Amino acid sequence: MASSSADTRGLFAASASAPGSPTQASTVAGQARRVKLYWYDSVAAQMLNPYGESAFTEQTTEAVWRAAAKGSKRVAFHTELASEEPWRQGVGVSRSAEALLSAIKVLESDDMKKLLKEVPLGTALAEAAELKPHLERLNRGKGSQEGAQQPSLAQLKKRKVDQDAAAAPCTDQQIQEAAAEVHKWLKKEHTPLRAMLALMAGNGAFFAGHVAEKTCRAAVQHKPMNEAAWAAAAVKRNKTSEPPRAAGSAAPDTTGLFV
Repeated sequence: MASSSADTRGLFAASASAPGSPTQASTVAGQARRVKLYWYDSVAAQMLNPYGESAFTEQTTEAVWRAAAKGSKRVAFHTELASEEPWRQGVGVSRSAEALLSAIKVLESDDMKKLLKEVPLGTALAEAAELKPHLERLNRGKGSQEGAQQPSLAQLKKRKVDQDAAAAPCTDQQIQEAAAEVHKWLKKEHTPLRAMLALMAGNGAFFAGHVAEKTCRAAVQHKPMNEAAWAAAAVKRNKTSEPPRAAGSAAPDTTGLFV
């Protein structure tokens, strides 16, 4: 099976290339593993390296599925698509559609049009435009096995991709047609949109770097962490300490874009 690093091929060929649980599948203290997933259980959260680049894009789809379906000590799986319950699988479909719509929305922004070359971006956006109506139908997200419930604060704070799409009713036939179209897209070997997503994801490094920069800037501006404190911390980190040589003795320090 080809490596998913081949995900990037669809773009240039068309235009010219967490916090989380342990990975073991055993239970915790004999308790059944959860099937209700929280954000930190998701594949995206599990694969994010907050201090740099992960190796997600280079993994094969087979390897990704094995890890996602295996779950951890606390959860039975990392995507609802691995569930045996059709309703819960539908949650996975809906959440996946929501994530894809969010990415498409960013690609459609004026900033991206200024940042990226016109031909590869246009190719990816043309494909996204065909896919978007089907994703909007699949992004239902309102159903519940327990029936209607009052939303929590955590749910209220989430910005929905398209409130109107969520409010508009769809027939089962419309949902089936949308699902069929997205399924056909997923079975394609290479696509421009997939390539764009893989490249822009940067194995999570762009997001991790963005968060790191803004957090550091926040410390400098609001702790406040002045230059002397910043430099002293860096110097301290550059050194290690030896174990004490004798009881009570102090341990001495021993040591650009698409041009």
